[in-house]
This record gives sequence, structure tokens and C-alpha cells, in this order.
Amino acid sequence: SDSTDGLMGEMLFQLLFIAHILGCIWHSIFVNNDPYDTRSSPNWLSYAGLYETDANGTVKTEWVENTDEASDHFGEFEERIKYVSMSLQYANSIYWAFTTMTTVGYGDINTA
Repeated sequence: SDSTDGLMGEMLFQLLFIAHILGCIWHSIFVNNDPYDTRSSPNWLSYAGLYETDANGTVKTEWVENTDEASDHFGEFEERIKYVSMSLQYANSIYWAFTTMTTVGYGDINTA
């Protein structure tokens, strides 16, 4: 019984750790391909509704200083989409990882 509990605990820890790693990779793919650019195409954060919006549903933006020293626009301010909190983004990334690891589909693909 104790060995079973230990094995279950170890398996749960491994599952959580793998979900964390996959969730972070999934989020980093977004960050590296879409540097919060208002001109970018929709991505998984927009489909998940993780943009901040006003009462009319308009996406909020903010002016942010470009801190990329390799950029030609270093130090300039640019308008970027305002996203919800990082913790909510992390929770959605972990949800995606668990869904990917524990199911056979997402329900959005059908034969019709």
C-alpha cells in the first residue's frame, strides 16, 4: 500500500512536471513568434480570449518602450496589445498541456 502510494505520488509529480514544461514551451512559441504586435495574425491567445477588452469588446492596447537593443527601433515606443495576467496565460498553457497529454482530441475537428 505504501509503495503504491509512493508510485502514484511519483507519477502525479512527473505528470505535473511534464505539463509545466510543455505549457511553458507552448507559451514560449507564442512569445517568440508574436512579440505582442498589434499587426500580427490571430494566435492561440486570441482564440482563448486572453486579450483585455473594454465594455464594447474592443481589444485594449498600451504604449510600450522597445527594449530590444538589437532592434533598429530601440528606445522608441510602440503600441502593443494588452494581454490578461501572466498567471491566466500560464493556466491556459497548462490546460492545453493536460488536454494534449490526456485526451485523443480537442473536439473542434469533425467529419461534417
